[in-house]
Amino acid sequence: MAKLARDISYSSSMTATLVFTPVDNADIVLFLRALQLHNSSNLTIVEDLKQHDKLEVTTKEAVLSTRKAVLVALAGIAASPDLLGVSKDEKILVEQWLDFACNVVRPEIMATRDVEEQVFRPLHTELARKTFIACGTSPSIADWALFSLLFPKVKGMTPSIASKYYRLVRWLSYLQHLLITTGQVETRGDKDVSAFVPATFDTSAIKAALDGVAISVKPKEAAPAKKEKKGAEKKAEKTEKTEKVDIKDMHPFARVDLRVGKIVKVEKHPNADRLYVEHVDLGEAEPRVVVSGLVEHVPIEELQDRLCVFICNLKPATLCKVLSSAMLLVAKDEAGLLEPLIPPAGCVAGDRISIDGVTPQPDQVIKPKETTWESVRTLLAMTDGIAHYESSPLIAGGKGSITSTKVSSGIIS
Repeated sequence: MAKLARDISYSSSMTATLVFTPVDNADIVLFLRALQLHNSSNLTIVEDLKQHDKLEVTTKEAVLSTRKAVLVALAGIAASPDLLGVSKDEKILVEQWLDFACNVVRPEIMATRDVEEQVFRPLHTELARKTFIACGTSPSIADWALFSLLFPKVKGMTPSIASKYYRLVRWLSYLQHLLITTGQVETRGDKDVSAFVPATFDTSAIKAALDGVAISVKPKEAAPAKKEKKGAEKKAEKTEKTEKVDIKDMHPFARVDLRVGKIVKVEKHPNADRLYVEHVDLGEAEPRVVVSGLVEHVPIEELQDRLCVFICNLKPATLCKVLSSAMLLVAKDEAGLLEPLIPPAGCVAGDRISIDGVTPQPDQVIKPKETTWESVRTLLAMTDGIAHYESSPLIAGGKGSITSTKVSSGIIS
């Protein structure tokens, strides 16, 4: 039994009744759905009550009516430790961001322009190096409380606002992805009732409502040409303008060509003792030659037939008289420990690396004068052994996350 709020304790064996009007408390429905992702078999939804005009949880000890108390009670009944934080620091952060959700993310703020300064900006800043808002490896009660309140608002964002707060959008998109892909919990009606939802509200509609509602930023359409031109000249000009607009509006990560590659041959560089020359299968007709400075970090036999991660659309560069046509990416910690990034099991050469909510549309070649790759690279990092772009894990071919067994926290280069 864990003490979660003031003088009231909750455990997986206790029973509570939640009554509310779903129309006015739609976020609570999403929150309940999220709790079911945390192996909360004791959290049961029974659809046999009439609608009520209040939001409260009734326990054996008390009737809880404030939103924060209701959310904490539900999380306590769910009895999933990660929801409330594991370490002392995590518990403090969960408490702080839950207060933020209940006291700052209010309807009167969400309906005004103040929402950017008071809600979007603080979250966007906090998510610069995080996957979740409070806990490092899994969503907490604070994540789900904020998601439930913000999701309807973010769905209606204009492209310009969504681009401005792209960290916030990525985080919500990732939580949405978890809710859709793993929220296959059947509604049960046994006697061990922990929470109730009125019969007039169809809980099965939650998943249907979310299916296909991806949070995305659509590029603005190209403005029509002021003057009509004939034939090929008109077509070429239109194509050029469209491409310029698309590139400007595209997410920088979408423009970078990250792929899984298999090193089919590796040898020492003929002109440099610290360099390897690798022949890499990247899912193309012929292997590419890649030069990397791994001699002092990885034995040559460990690279042979190894799957690694490469950026494939930088301009080829000559390194000690050998042309390198891609770059191998590694994780590196503060002590200088270095390891090539590890694709998940099941990957094959050519699998693309992506992040949730961003469709890869890589440039054929990133121009040397552009800062596209540098802007992306500065936001790549290892967090708890998983490669991230800001708060979004790097996913290879839809098969899992990019990882490192040796570098838990550090940079990617």
